Amino acid sequence: MVAVYSTDGTAAEEIVIGDIVNDNFPVYVIEVTGSFTCNSCGVPPGASAPQGNAITLTVNAQTFQVTDFGIQPNPRDLAQISPDVVNLAQ
Repeated sequence: MVAVYSTDGTAAEEIVIGDIVNDNFPVYVIEVTGSFTCNSCGVPPGASAPQGNAITLTVNAQTFQVTDFGIQPNPRDLAQISPDVVNLAQ
């Protein structure tokens, strides 16, 4: 499990999810690797539950509320957000 801090939530989200969102506040991005299936995620009828090898959480650094959650096929390179990536498993 790794984490990184960013003063620019919008830029961090663009790297993590590839989308531009208006998160104009500092964030922590936390990434956990493993094998995940989100059986509680909403999907269209007949679609499979999202699966992947990495979960990312984006947390508002001021309120500690989770502002985004995602399951990706592969881990993201959080060093693109900041070189100060912290290994939380140590």
